[in-house]
Amino acid sequence: MEKNKSIAILGAGLAGLACACRLSELGYKNISIIEKESFAGGLAISIQYKGFSSDLGPHRISASIPQAVDFLNRQMGEDLITCRRRSHMLLDGRMIVYPPRLMNTLSHFGLLKIARFAGSFFSTRLGRLFSPPQEESFETLMQKSFGCALYNKIVKPYTEKTWKMPAAELSPDVAKARVSAGGLAALARRLFLREQKGRETSLQEFYYIKGGIKNLSQRLKEHLEKRGVQFLFNCGVKKMLMNSNGGWKISCNGKNGNEEVCADFCFSTIPVPELVDAVSAHEAKQAAAALEYLAMALVFVLVDRPRISEDTWLYFPEPSLIFNRGYESKNFDEMMSRKHRTIICLEVTMRANDGMWNQNDSWFASRVCKDLASTGLVKVNEIMDTYVSRLAHAYPIYRRGYEARLDEIFSHLQKFPNLITLGRQGLFHHNNMDHSIYEGILAADYLDSKKEAAAAWYRDAGQFRNLRIVD
Repeated sequence: MEKNKSIAILGAGLAGLACACRLSELGYKNISIIEKESFAGGLAISIQYKGFSSDLGPHRISASIPQAVDFLNRQMGEDLITCRRRSHMLLDGRMIVYPPRLMNTLSHFGLLKIARFAGSFFSTRLGRLFSPPQEESFETLMQKSFGCALYNKIVKPYTEKTWKMPAAELSPDVAKARVSAGGLAALARRLFLREQKGRETSLQEFYYIKGGIKNLSQRLKEHLEKRGVQFLFNCGVKKMLMNSNGGWKISCNGKNGNEEVCADFCFSTIPVPELVDAVSAHEAKQAAAALEYLAMALVFVLVDRPRISEDTWLYFPEPSLIFNRGYESKNFDEMMSRKHRTIICLEVTMRANDGMWNQNDSWFASRVCKDLASTGLVKVNEIMDTYVSRLAHAYPIYRRGYEARLDEIFSHLQKFPNLITLGRQGLFHHNNMDHSIYEGILAADYLDSKKEAAAAWYRDAGQFRNLRIVD
């Protein structure tokens, strides 16, 4: 594509920002980024509250994708720091190391229960040899990986609590994408042997952005502005019309009313159902409407204590607790909290159309503080204040059959020769930050090097389903 052609990027999250950076490096001069919020970053932002800072999610960066790590090194330099991973899971009222270690596991479960888990694992495997073939689901794959006993004890309760649906209805892709456990055999190997580099089932250390993930988004924004990239904030995409040359007229709801942006090529990182609606891809609307998202309330709790734990993140599979996971920003970077006080974020998952989503912030704060105190991690009188943030599109839900719906959508989007969708929302994938950065870089390279970039992108889209999330 000619370097003087105009390019629009929908969404200023990490995928869109990385795409713009790469396009600028390749020599493209006329780039606009359209963002419905008043800031850049998408989910890669940090909240600032009463002198404390915490990210929307425990934003860690693995070293699994060299292109993403190289990009971050060039952009952040010494502000890209390394953190040691440490995490625990609250199980049966006790904190156990997660992923499990030998002595801790023996201490918690005892030899008898571990023998029962092992027996269940082998009997489940043997049973499948003599049973009729089953359609694979998250549940069948996890039962095969862990055995029914351990699956029912830990994996199923945590999964159903997090995703708010029966585990049997989830696609096996949920298990294949997230490899923090890896199955009972991998778990057993990890108890006795050191994992090989590049084949880890859990992170031992990770990269982080000094001062919080907001600094990455801000650095990229400033870098792009210096290179002449135009940002249009507070602009929600309403309609996209393709002209006879394949270019786009993009109508937005701006702060000053309706605005229009014309572009020869468009990259979209907005939720794919919204894109389908905007381009009026009528044949794909039914498939797009069937895609589901997990919503989330993030409750930040200010605590009058120097530190709650040394953990980078904590897991809470107990059904009685409203939250699933927690993280203390001080354990990522000491500078994000005050010296004698700390802040912890607890994640509560739900659907955006259910009764919980409609509760007010005070309800979430009260319930989270009550449950947090019940864990023994903090005392009621140590809780100073709370702040609540919400995400309507936190994670795509991989319900069984979602793959066919997604393939149908992409087959229709291929009809638009100058449109590529990417990123967590655009590809409907469980992306880590490094995945989104990588997809942004790759999408720009497709435009620059492929004759029919969009067709090639959708033809190769299956490659992104192989990206692994290492927790």
